Amino acid sequence: MKFVKYVLLIILATSLSACSLNNEESPLNEFNESITEVVSNTTGLLENASQVLTYVQTTQGTFQEILNISSQWTNTFNALSNGEITNEQLASVVTNEILPLNESLMTQIEGFIPPTNATAMINDVLLNAVTTQNEALENVVKGIQSGDYSVVNSANEMISNVQGFEGQFTKMIQDIITQYGF
Repeated sequence: MKFVKYVLLIILATSLSACSLNNEESPLNEFNESITEVVSNTTGLLENASQVLTYVQTTQGTFQEILNISSQWTNTFNALSNGEITNEQLASVVTNEILPLNESLMTQIEGFIPPTNATAMINDVLLNAVTTQNEALENVVKGIQSGDYSVVNSANEMISNVQGFEGQFTKMIQDIITQYGF
């Protein structure tokens, strides 16, 4: 009986050593391959996360610029309402100062390359905000040039709507920050 045990032990040892010589089928190799795959996937996520973080930081500054232009409009509109400037002066400020800033910002936003679907939605909000603001500013100039001063109030409402995008933009940014753990 002891002889049978020793023979089985020798056969088992030989089998195990033969398995360990065949590295391709080794459980250790499978484990190493799965670890390599996980590390590769994680590295991909980290690179994507880095791109998303850069995009989020850039767009936060960009949205603040949209709000700054909106604020500049509000100050100019209030100056008109208070009688501090004329309609023609308003058109001049919009044409020479505010509109070029907004158009430059619109070009910048159109050049953004969102790294994910979620950031693409943020880009859409930015484009919608800056485009609406641009339309309002162009309407003011056209309205004043044509003598239709009612356009000024309409444009003011449109720009107020742009300020309303801030809540939507902020929520989207917060969702991404939470998702990526920034």
